[in-house]
Amino acid sequence: QPDLISTSDHNIATIRKKNRVKFSDPNPDLRVGETLCFDVVPNPSKTSITSETFFANYLLAVDKKSRKPFLHGLTSKSTSEVISAINYIRSQYFSTQAKDGQSELLPTSRLQADAGTMFTSEEFKDMCTKNNFKLTLAVAKHLEMNSIVERTWQSIMYLRNAFLVHGKVDDSATHFALQYACKVFSVIPVKTLRKEGRLTTSYELFYGVKPNINRFRVLFCPCVVKKHTYYKTAANGSKVLTETKPLSQRGFRGIFVGFDDYDSGYSVYIPSLRQVVSSNDVIFDEEFISALIQKHQ
Repeated sequence: QPDLISTSDHNIATIRKKNRVKFSDPNPDLRVGETLCFDVVPNPSKTSITSETFFANYLLAVDKKSRKPFLHGLTSKSTSEVISAINYIRSQYFSTQAKDGQSELLPTSRLQADAGTMFTSEEFKDMCTKNNFKLTLAVAKHLEMNSIVERTWQSIMYLRNAFLVHGKVDDSATHFALQYACKVFSVIPVKTLRKEGRLTTSYELFYGVKPNINRFRVLFCPCVVKKHTYYKTAANGSKVLTETKPLSQRGFRGIFVGFDDYDSGYSVYIPSLRQVVSSNDVIFDEEFISALIQKHQ
């Protein structure tokens, strides 16, 4: 191991850069949910299918033990916006135990991030102090200290590109491709993850149960969403159940764009309505030749 400080021919002291460690063994004492790694990543696309699904940046959070990723859109790179995104992720995924009580999820005690201005601000440090979080920041020119997030983002971007190419869609579908890539990444075995001596997935480590992949469909495949009966407000203010006409269209043609975050339904984009709807009554055409997405001006 050479000394960090050496002397050149001109007798000027120079500091050598410390060699980077390419591979490191996982910490066996680390528990699921104990340490969260964060990074603010830019949106690779400048547009989206709908205005509600466009974000200039995303907050990527990765559980250090299970490597499970969580992606949340940011309207700005302010500290308050980042704190709100962190609180949302913790309330949605870290507040309760997994089903059957098999998860080893622990309360978060450490936050790890790079040296971005939103993480080094006094407002962010105050948030960590109030919640008893120990903050660890990567030093300049050594992003390998936050390599878990960087490597996860690289894998998510690889999946996103594969989804866009296979679905024959443009960059406007990036938001849905990124969200779906996080879910697919969670159910794919990672070679550095082990449970009881066998290869496992980040989903199993995080929730304590094996993932169910039966609900996964080919992203951006054409589909048909069933039309349901609905209530129509009459002139007197009462609600009247309105049935679909027998000879009318029984469903909407759309494109499968992922899973809904708030219920168990499938998210489907309806080009004729320019809206994303959630439904469980969907018929998929997963052997499609080309997607049905048309860019609306």
